[in-house]
Amino acid sequence: MENSRMFKIIYYLLNKGKSTATELASECEVSVRTIYRDIDNLSSIGIPVYSQKGKGGGIFLMEEFTIDKSIISRNEQINILSALENFSSVLPNEQKILLEKLRIFFKQESKDWIEVNFSRWGNSKIDNDKFNIIRDSILNKNIISIKYINSYSKESTRMIKPAKINFKSNNWYIQAYCMDKNDYRVFKINRIIEMKVLDEKFDDDLIPPEIDQFGESCSEKTLKSYEDIQLKFKKKSAYRVFDEFNNKDVMLLENGDMIVNTIMPIDYWLVGYLMSFCGDVEIVKPQHLKKKFVDVLMNMEKEYIK
Repeated sequence: MENSRMFKIIYYLLNKGKSTATELASECEVSVRTIYRDIDNLSSIGIPVYSQKGKGGGIFLMEEFTIDKSIISRNEQINILSALENFSSVLPNEQKILLEKLRIFFKQESKDWIEVNFSRWGNSKIDNDKFNIIRDSILNKNIISIKYINSYSKESTRMIKPAKINFKSNNWYIQAYCMDKNDYRVFKINRIIEMKVLDEKFDDDLIPPEIDQFGESCSEKTLKSYEDIQLKFKKKSAYRVFDEFNNKDVMLLENGDMIVNTIMPIDYWLVGYLMSFCGDVEIVKPQHLKKKFVDVLMNMEKEYIK
C-alpha cells in the first residue's frame, strides 16, 4: 500500500507540477504527517522530490525527472499499450508515432488482439474527424460552433465549451457548457451535422454533471421525468431486448417471451422506440404511455387512409 501511494504521489506531481502536503494528503486519503514521511522515503531512494516553504512554495519534482520504465511492470506496460491501441483508429499521426515509440521503449510487440472502431458502418472518416475535432477542442479549450438536430428534429446552432466525450448506451455524446443556454448540455455526436472550431478559447475548468442528470437536447432546460414502465416482448425480439436492456431487468417467461421492468422518460422518443419493434411489444404499464402509443398509431392511420 505504501509503495502504491508513493507512485501516486509521483504521478500526481508529474501531472500538476507542484502540490502541498495537505493537497496530497487529501488525494491519498492519509495524514499530512504520512505524506511528509513518504516524501522523505522517496528522497532516500533517489527520487528528486523536494519541498519549499513560503509564498509560492510547495512540494516539487525536479523538471528533468522522468519515470524509469523499470518501475512499471510488464502487465502495466501491456495495459498502457492496449489502452492506446484501442484508440488508434482516431489517433492523429503524431500520437500513432508516440504509440510506436512506447512499444519500442517497453520492448513490447503488438499482439493485434483487439480493434476498436468508433465509427458507424460507411461513415468512418466523418465520425473519426468529428471525434478528433472534439478531442482537440477539449484539450486546447477552443469554443466550438455546432449545428445540431435534437430529439424533436429541431435544428439549432449553438456555441459550446466542450468538456468531455462520453460513451453511453451504444452512442457517443459530447458533454459541454452551452453558451446560449448558460448551462451544461449533452449532445449526441451523430446528430451534429456541422461543426466549426473557433479561435476563441475559454479558461473555465469544466466539470459537467453526470450524464443521467439532464436531457441530451441542448434545447431542454428541465430534467426529464423518469417513470416505472413494464413491457412484454415476444420471443423473436430477444436479440434486441438483451442488447438494449439490463439483464437484471428482464424476466424470461416459459414460452420464451420476456417481461422488462425498467425506468425511462415517457415522451415521443420512447413511443417511436417502441414502434420500432413492429408489434412485438406490449405496453403493460403505465396506462398513460399506452394512451400516448395508441394516439400516435391512430394519427398514423389517419395519414395513410386519406
